[in-house]
Amino acid sequence: MRARARRSWAPRRGTGKNQDVRQGEWRFGIVQEADGARVLRTGHADGWFDLCEYTLEERLPVDYVVMNHYTSTHPKSSFICRPVIQRAAPHVRRTLVGERLTVTRPDGTSDERDVSAHELGEILVREFGIELNVDDGAELIRVHYAGA
Repeated sequence: MRARARRSWAPRRGTGKNQDVRQGEWRFGIVQEADGARVLRTGHADGWFDLCEYTLEERLPVDYVVMNHYTSTHPKSSFICRPVIQRAAPHVRRTLVGERLTVTRPDGTSDERDVSAHELGEILVREFGIELNVDDGAELIRVHYAGA
């Protein structure tokens, strides 16, 4: 799997390689591109948006070990320098990336706001069902909210 920049596009027709499905109110699809890559996408009122791309390129277990090690330990990894949390539900998807909380609905509309350090624990419990002990909560604030 490789990450792709999010882009909007119209669904392709007539290739016989597209698959569009619904999960509750959410629309998802997979389209096969000319190079054989498969793209997972989500549909909103204003079009389709790519989520990620899968290829048939052979990977060995060591490839995943290296990728996972990087994403979980390297100081420049997006997952080390800020919290990245998602919770999907039938009528809403919640994400917290850094200090930005986003609540998105199946029609593509969303609300965004910044989460302050003093409300982080409450947001994690209420929006994501995550309860941190006192030490872990303090460490999260220390690392990701410098100067708080």
